[in-house]
Amino acid sequence: MGIGAGSLWFGLGLRLRCSLGPGPGLGRPLGLAWRGGAFVLLLWFLTWCRVAPVQALESPTRWTLQDRLGGRWGLVLLSQSDRSYPPGWRLRLNAMGGQRPLDHQRPLRLEDGQGGVWELANLSQELVPVGPAPLPPTAAQFDAAGLQPAPTGFLPLRLQVPLETVDAAPDAELTLGPDQVMALRELAEQLIREAGSGAAVRAVPAAA
Repeated sequence: MGIGAGSLWFGLGLRLRCSLGPGPGLGRPLGLAWRGGAFVLLLWFLTWCRVAPVQALESPTRWTLQDRLGGRWGLVLLSQSDRSYPPGWRLRLNAMGGQRPLDHQRPLRLEDGQGGVWELANLSQELVPVGPAPLPPTAAQFDAAGLQPAPTGFLPLRLQVPLETVDAAPDAELTLGPDQVMALRELAEQLIREAGSGAAVRAVPAAA
């Protein structure tokens, strides 16, 4: 237990001891002391949550998902490490067989089903070295800076993956589970905090 928490517990105990006087009114001061002490502890906890150090995000973080037609996709959350391109966090999607080629121009759209909508700019040009080079048809990359305001963290997110238009066929749709949603919320909140401080969100290499 840290010094701040210990001091609060000490103060709460002292307050309780002061309330334990003789007479029939013991129950009321005791109840008031408990309520007051709980309130102080709650304030301490909320303050600790606000000043707790931000943990570094792991880059890259990978998941495997399925679209509504059964196609498999790789979703990667990563920090841009190629100095030829602007720094920042990216979402990368890799088709894992059978899907139409990805569109390298349109944004990635996210919806939470309750009116929350996010569009992440398409940065698929970052998939290849600077200069004229063909882009991989099975991969696309998007700017995670578009995740503002932060998703709620408890609503599932539906991704509309832009595919090349063929005979008016629809785009691919993926639904993110709790792990992916919480990771994106954590990243979005850190991006907002770090934008206010002028620092970049830290990344740590993923374990091999």
